[in-house]
Parts: sequence; structure tokens; C-alpha cells
Amino acid sequence: MVDIEDITNSTAFWVLCGVGYGAFAIMIIVLRSMEQSSIMPFWVKLVTIILIPIISAAFSGYAESG
Repeated sequence: MVDIEDITNSTAFWVLCGVGYGAFAIMIIVLRSMEQSSIMPFWVKLVTIILIPIISAAFSGYAESG
């Protein structure tokens, strides 16, 4: 069973979340500056925002085991 408290106390989880959200924000800014923001519909942005912490939790265990 996955222990949520261990994941949220992990530094790797927060670093991966920060990098993920930072990269996503930069991508949105670049797309808007190129006037191509319509390339990503709202549902894709929403799914990406939801998936970033889930993927970060999955990879934080891998990052700490090395």
C-alpha cells in the first residue's frame, strides 16, 4: 500500500512537482507568446495539471533509491 505521508514528506516529490509545474508554465507562456495557445485545449491543460503530482509521486521513489 502506498503511504501518502511518506510521499509528501519526500524532498524528491516536491522538487519533481516544482520542475513539472515550472516546465508546464513555461510551455504555456511560450505558446501564448507565439499565439499558439489554442494548440492545447482546456481539457489537456487540466489533465496535465492533475497528472504532474501523480507522476512526481511515482518517480520520487525512484529518485530517492539511487
